[in-house]
Amino acid sequence: MWLINQYLYVEEILFITCISVVKFSVLTFYRRVFSVQIFARITHALVGVCAVWAVVTLLLVILQCLPVHAMWDLELQVPGQAKCLSPAKLIFGYEICNVIVDLVILYRQLEDGSSSVQSTSKTLSRAQMMDVCRGAE
Repeated sequence: MWLINQYLYVEEILFITCISVVKFSVLTFYRRVFSVQIFARITHALVGVCAVWAVVTLLLVILQCLPVHAMWDLELQVPGQAKCLSPAKLIFGYEICNVIVDLVILYRQLEDGSSSVQSTSKTLSRAQMMDVCRGAE
């Protein structure tokens, strides 16, 4: 049982790391595609929000049980020996934040794409690049 719980613990950490890297890569892509100055500032702010989300979520997952090895040593989870956050509440909380950040990122892309005046060829090429990115997710 220890081994399974340790794998789940590592999987949670890797999941948050991978989601964060995807967010950073999408925001970097947006920064290169959309050249409007205000969009660049908002993109930098979103990178900061994503970084804070990643660090806080990683810390919560890593330290969800104190001492940490109580995460996989179920004998320590007896009341009074270890303090653990509820895994369901923890996952629900960081997934709600994850969805909100994703929606803000998507909204920024749609807002910039619809408000700027562009040639038809530039609009089509931008749409094709977005489809390639969405297909990679």
